[in-house]
Amino acid sequence: IREHLIDKATMTAAGDCQTSQAFMLEAGIFNEDELEAAQQRLVEIIHRDGDINACGMIGVRRLFHALTSADEAELAYNIITAKSRTGYGYWIENGATSMWESFKSIDNPYTDSKNHHFLGDISSWFIQELAGLKPNPNVEDIKYFEISPHFIKQLDNARASYDSQFGKVSVKWERTGQDIKLEISMPKGTYGKAILPKGFCFENSDLVCDLKEGKLELTVKRK
Repeated sequence: IREHLIDKATMTAAGDCQTSQAFMLEAGIFNEDELEAAQQRLVEIIHRDGDINACGMIGVRRLFHALTSADEAELAYNIITAKSRTGYGYWIENGATSMWESFKSIDNPYTDSKNHHFLGDISSWFIQELAGLKPNPNVEDIKYFEISPHFIKQLDNARASYDSQFGKVSVKWERTGQDIKLEISMPKGTYGKAILPKGFCFENSDLVCDLKEGKLELTVKRK
């Protein structure tokens, strides 16, 4: 793949589109020293396309996660909520209460299915990236949970929960003036880490906090 599908001069995946670039980033094709340039190239492609979602079902499940890994969660959120023709906000503006099949055929209610799930990975993105709830993220230990929320400027709060076999894991964050209150609840027998995004730290200046069973309230500050 690296030999035939990556332009190493520009760190561009073959296809030069949002889907191919996001796919290669999420698949771990770029080396660590290439990652920043490859992420920047994805952002450039999106700006070139007019800051819209230009993906189908293969790309749309990777695009927003790839952007978040590149510290571009706010851009991801803007693309998702856009009311232009390829944004999920466009569906809502036109009466959607389910996942539709297409972003393009809403004018004819009989053209496409209005009950498709394959464009629904934004639900995963909301839970894993905005609220930050990631069960067993490395597929190594079902007792381990990672809490890594993104405090984007467009939102004042977010929350999510997961019914694990050990009990409910929950996370909630909310702005309180200049700070952010982060509440995490872990059931008996579980553990994990709370990891903050770039530009934030806990009250004691740590970026990572070890988690164990019980309820925990943390104060998050801007660095």
